[in-house]
Amino acid sequence: MRISADILFMELSGRFTVAFFGNLNGELTLERPQFLRDGTVVKDDQIYICDANTVSAVPDKKTRSILLYMQPNTNLGTVEKYFGLFEAIFTFRDVLPLDIYDIVQNIYSRFDKWDADLLEALNHNRDIQAMLDASDNIFNNPLILHDNYYKVISFSKKYTDAFPRMPYILQEKDADHIDLSEYDIYSMQRAVLFPTSITGVRSLYVNIFQKNRLQYRLLVLEYSRKFNPSDSALLEHLAERVQPIITGSSADAARQMVLPNIIRNILIGEFTDAVSIKELLGTFNWIDDYQYVCMKVFFDSSYDEHPALSFIEAGIKEIIPEACVFEYDAAVAVFINMNDMGENIPDAKIDSFDGFSGEKVDRFSVIMGTFLINNNLKAGISDKFSGFDTLKLYYRQAELALKAGNRSSPLAHLYYFKNIVKSLILDFCAGEFPPSMICSPELIKLRDYDRKHKADLFRTLLKYLENHLNITGTAIELSIHRSTLTYRLERIREISGLNIEDSSNQWYLLLSFKLLELDTGQE
Repeated sequence: MRISADILFMELSGRFTVAFFGNLNGELTLERPQFLRDGTVVKDDQIYICDANTVSAVPDKKTRSILLYMQPNTNLGTVEKYFGLFEAIFTFRDVLPLDIYDIVQNIYSRFDKWDADLLEALNHNRDIQAMLDASDNIFNNPLILHDNYYKVISFSKKYTDAFPRMPYILQEKDADHIDLSEYDIYSMQRAVLFPTSITGVRSLYVNIFQKNRLQYRLLVLEYSRKFNPSDSALLEHLAERVQPIITGSSADAARQMVLPNIIRNILIGEFTDAVSIKELLGTFNWIDDYQYVCMKVFFDSSYDEHPALSFIEAGIKEIIPEACVFEYDAAVAVFINMNDMGENIPDAKIDSFDGFSGEKVDRFSVIMGTFLINNNLKAGISDKFSGFDTLKLYYRQAELALKAGNRSSPLAHLYYFKNIVKSLILDFCAGEFPPSMICSPELIKLRDYDRKHKADLFRTLLKYLENHLNITGTAIELSIHRSTLTYRLERIREISGLNIEDSSNQWYLLLSFKLLELDTGQE
């Protein structure tokens, strides 16, 4: 799960001498840390780590991210250039960036385990007590759940430990039923701070509703330690996990909420333990060696009007009722258990679907493609896969299928990764360089010679390689005599110096031809 700047500062300041600049937010928005290097694109809600001896990127505008900055001393020094560009900056003296990175990862692991314990309790229909006990070391304060008659439903072990020195919380006989219309605080959706009350301590509480009526309240008492800004967000997170059990909807919630949440947490790197992931997903009949496929659905940028993401989710669920569908990264992610499907099974029988070609295609492509067209949407689909350790990479496949497919076939709406992978490999080969900089220089020489002398040696070599050095086949394709082809090949050797028959050169030459197609469009 994500953590807050407040949690990060408390954890790190307990281990190191930390100078702090900026604002500490208590909302759980920060993703796992990464190193800030030269060329890094700085995004919101991230934790970046760098030191004074490394050349690092400087954001061009303020971000909602946190910078952990290592320097020889706690004076401002070079950190000044980052002022006003991060939500908060923590500076450390004589600490290695890798040490900070490892400690921050351990902080995330502790909160990941807490959320995994909550999800396991929810998924196995355990009682509220298991959730409260699992939360003791997160809040380090007593937790209590009571209903709208103040009747105690459950309380944590820390409450039990403090019980001899704390007054009993009000029981049903001591108070009237909460009147929903009397106080606005009983309709609050966020965590609310109560001042000192009959318990003699302050409390944070979250209302829990059932069918829009207040039914329960979850509290944490300020007893063992003072409240921190992040306690509100943590209590809201706990209430979200508690609600399906206490309102009797845990079975539905496990299917509708927990499965998408598990997969979302895998995607963002919050769930990383392979054994726990297998156990959690196994309860939904998502078995490690089953086959799966994933899809990313996004807006067609050529249209100004787009449907809401919730509408897209509902539409996809109608087509594939058993799919796991959820909002992710301003798009809609879809994960499909191929062993749990009806007749609408994704199958890449076409390169892409545009709705107009008249091709005979599979049922899924027609139904999903039509939905995408009607709603100004596009989607990329990954290859089939087994195993959850590569789940994140296969979603990346779907993203790349959408991006590369949209670039090469902008009129289509549904793109399969297996059908764009060749062009993708060429993109990866080129990388940051123009194709002409990494292809065979001998081919560049041939191309330039052809342009100057109006010859056809460049294309001749391409067809010769494509025909596996077969003289007859190449001559037929070029519509020239064998002797003419033999003469051209000799000229190619003289001009370029290439050893065409060397098999170790042939793959590089063919790849170079493809790269030059990207660069110039020449075939």
